Amino acid sequence: MRDFAALSGMAMLCVTGGTARDLEEFDTLFAASGWRRGTTYPVGGGYHGPELHAV
Repeated sequence: MRDFAALSGMAMLCVTGGTARDLEEFDTLFAASGWRRGTTYPVGGGYHGPELHAV
């Protein structure tokens, strides 16, 4: 597939009713569940995976 990141991003927006989160919003979610974000690594297709640490 030529642009998997764009296609999967559009699918996510359709399935979740248009919800998209930036890193600050993810950090808020992580903190609320007892985690903090460490290093973020590129995992391909335009995606990044965060390293999480328990607090």
